[in-house]
Amino acid sequence: MSVGPYQPYATTVAGVSGLQFGGAAVQLPTSVPLEPMTLMLVFRQASESLSHPLVGSSTRFSGISIEGGRLRIYGNGQSVGASTARTTTGFTITTVRTVAGGTDAYQYNGGAESTFSFTSSESFNWVGGMLVLGSPKYFTGTIMELLVWGRSLTPSELHSVHRALGAKWGISVP
Repeated sequence: MSVGPYQPYATTVAGVSGLQFGGAAVQLPTSVPLEPMTLMLVFRQASESLSHPLVGSSTRFSGISIEGGRLRIYGNGQSVGASTARTTTGFTITTVRTVAGGTDAYQYNGGAESTFSFTSSESFNWVGGMLVLGSPKYFTGTIMELLVWGRSLTPSELHSVHRALGAKWGISVP
């Protein structure tokens, strides 16, 4: 089920199928905790100058967003993490890994991890949207694949999944 004025729709971008977003989010049947978890998205956003919620809460300012080319993780309006290491010139594998009571990290295309500290009991129930300061905001672009684990993957598991996604989507990974 989707929410918002414009429904996400299946499309093909550069010969690759995905779900096109531009004014709506996909409502998940259940909420997914932001911690602990590993989330991987393969996507291409429409513009780097906008705010693009990748996953978020429909009722609280919590989730994961790309803003002006920077990855931000929100827990009830508080932001952590910022990086300009990714590019909009092609598909991107964005990975966010949170560990209850441990060091959290994010990375792009299987590259070096950047660490941050995030402690939250928040969860997400939208793909492609997040409630921001009382108003819904939506991702604009195409999401090709979304993978979520209810735990933090090990380094060898991360490497294996990045290699598989890279091969599947034609993305160069180390």
